[in-house]
Amino acid sequence: MEYGSIVQQTARRRAVIEVCQDVESRAKQGQAPADDLIEEASTLILELADNSRRKNVTNMNEALENVFKLIDARERGENAGVLTGFKDLDEKTSGLQPTDLVIVAGRPSMGKTTFSLNIALHAALKNQVPVAIFSLEMSHDQIAANMLSNAAVVPAHHIYKNQITDPEWERLTNRAVDLSKAPIYIDDSPGLNALTIRSRARLLHQKHNLGLIVIDYLQLLELGGGRAENRQQEISQISRSLKQLARELEVPVLTISQLSRAVESRESKKPQMSDLRESGAIEQDADLIMLLFREEYYKPDSEEAKGLAEVIIAKHRKGSVGSFKLSFRGETLTFAEPPLPSDTF
Repeated sequence: MEYGSIVQQTARRRAVIEVCQDVESRAKQGQAPADDLIEEASTLILELADNSRRKNVTNMNEALENVFKLIDARERGENAGVLTGFKDLDEKTSGLQPTDLVIVAGRPSMGKTTFSLNIALHAALKNQVPVAIFSLEMSHDQIAANMLSNAAVVPAHHIYKNQITDPEWERLTNRAVDLSKAPIYIDDSPGLNALTIRSRARLLHQKHNLGLIVIDYLQLLELGGGRAENRQQEISQISRSLKQLARELEVPVLTISQLSRAVESRESKKPQMSDLRESGAIEQDADLIMLLFREEYYKPDSEEAKGLAEVIIAKHRKGSVGSFKLSFRGETLTFAEPPLPSDTF
C-alpha cells in the first residue's frame, strides 16, 4: 500500500473514532434523546462514507466545462431545474435548481403549503421527478387527500365531509390511479428534526434518486441533539443544515416558512423579506425566497382581489427579483395561471 493511501486510511479511522467518542460522550451525559443520538451517529457515518467517495476540490477547467454543459442544455431547451408548472416562475428561474435552498413564506392562510404541494405534485405527476415531503404539520393522509382534491378538481371539504357527488367520485377514482403511481414519498413521523430529516433524506435519495425535497415547515423544526443556545441560533443552524443538504444531494430543498406579525401592523400587508421570522440566517442561506400574498384575505369584499394571489420573488441568487400573479381556488387547493382552468393538469 502506498504511503499516501496509508495516511488517508489512518485519517479516516481517526475520524470514525472521533464520531464514536463524541456520540458516546453525549450518550453518557444523558441530555440528548436516544433517537437523536442514533440518527446523528448514522448521519455522521454516512457523511464520512460520502466524503471518501467525493472529490470536493474542482479545478477551473472542470468547473468551466460544467458551465458550458449547462449553457448547451439551455440552448437545446432543456431545464436543469425542477419545473414548477407556473410559467412565470419557470421562466424566471428555469425551474428550481439543484443545490438550491428555496423558501416559500407567508402569513397564515396565504396558501404556503398549498403552493408548495402544487409544485411537488406537478413535478412528480407531470415529469416523474421523485419528491420527498417531510411534514411536521399535516399527516400523510391529509397531504394525499389535498393532492387528490387538487388533481381531481374536487373541493377538499367534499372529501373530508363525505359529500362527494357521482361525477366527483368518478374524477377522484380516475385521478387516484395516476396519483398512486407518482414518485412521492411522505414522512410525517412525530419528532422530525433537522438531523433526522438529513438522515432520512439521504436514505430516500439512495433508494429513489430524489429530485425535490419539501419541508413543512421551518419554524416547527428543531435542530436535534440539543446544541443551540437559543432559538435564533437554532434556526440559524437549521437553515445552514438544510442548505448543506441541498448541496450534498444536489437537489432543491423547498422549505415553508412563517412570516412575523410585523406584516399585520403595517398599512400595506404586502410582505417583505425582512418579515421572515428569525430572518437573518434564512436570508443569507436561501438561494430563492418567494413570499405569498393574497389581498383577498384582508379585503374579502374586493372584487379586484377576488381569487388572485401574488408571488413575490424577494431574493434570487441566480437571477432577477420581481413578482407575478396567479389564480387561487381555495376549495380545491389550487394555484394556477390566471384565468384558472377547469382542470389543473
